Amino acid sequence: MRKVEHILDGVRCHHENFDGSGYPNGLKGEDIPFMGRLLAVADCFAAMTVDRPYRGSLASTGAAGNETSTRREIRSSHCGCPCGRDSQT
Repeated sequence: MRKVEHILDGVRCHHENFDGSGYPNGLKGEDIPFMGRLLAVADCFAAMTVDRPYRGSLASTGAAGNETSTRREIRSSHCGCPCGRDSQT
């Protein structure tokens, strides 16, 4: 079980936001486990690139360059993802 503990922490924390406004624990900044921040970016990207009943999917390049609140969340995750390299916000 120890080998997957960091993955489980990531799954539990992937809805936390860097500013502390997320859930379930309201963690902030570096208190969010790295795996949680990484999974949050993957989750955002998957949500943008998969067809939804209310909209079609974006191309991978469109998802990476999307100027929506979702992109702000990716930038604010500070996990080292290249998606946020162009902004410090």
